[in-house]
Amino acid sequence: ERGEIIYRDRVGEIASELAMHFEQGRDYRKAIKYLAQSADIDSRRYAGREALENLEQALKLIKRLPESEQQSTRMALLEQRGMVRRAMGEMTGPAADFMELASLARECEQVETEAKALLHAASAFSWVERQRCPETFERAVALIPRLQSELLKAHVRAYWGYWYSRFLSWREEDEQACERAIEATKQAGDRALLSMHVARQTYYLCLRSEYESACRVAEE
Repeated sequence: ERGEIIYRDRVGEIASELAMHFEQGRDYRKAIKYLAQSADIDSRRYAGREALENLEQALKLIKRLPESEQQSTRMALLEQRGMVRRAMGEMTGPAADFMELASLARECEQVETEAKALLHAASAFSWVERQRCPETFERAVALIPRLQSELLKAHVRAYWGYWYSRFLSWREEDEQACERAIEATKQAGDRALLSMHVARQTYYLCLRSEYESACRVAEE
């Protein structure tokens, strides 16, 4: 394990050195690539401030790219920065990042990116601007008919249903949406989303006072 940490740190150092090298050489595309890579490694070793510094520098370099590449690059960096900030527990910044990402995605008709960004933004708003949370989720739900991925459709519906039950009221349809999302994630083999929705299923079971079933699901 220690060897893996040392290896990861060294890879991060190399990525930072390459970013500096390419920035000095005015190859801004590669500089941004390695700044983002270095930020990813930093975030994996819980060095959030270092990750943000790299991403801030990458965002500054976007204006040096060809105009045709600027928007897509900014979208990728905004998503990465939002995730880093959220992992650090600072929710105001991520909410702004994800709302900007959603706006950019809407401009270029990337509906799936827009839906995911709205989910992340709504989750962040639940901590800092709760009144904006439901309306942001509803914007994501409104995109469901335009989504191509059945998994994403199920995920968006179940994600909103969980927060609806938390903030507004209990609806049986939200529990059913969670069950459908679990089936969709199993079929897709998406263990990250499966973990999320299985965990939330325990919440519904506890509300029903089905504690033994909740324990079995939690163990799963």
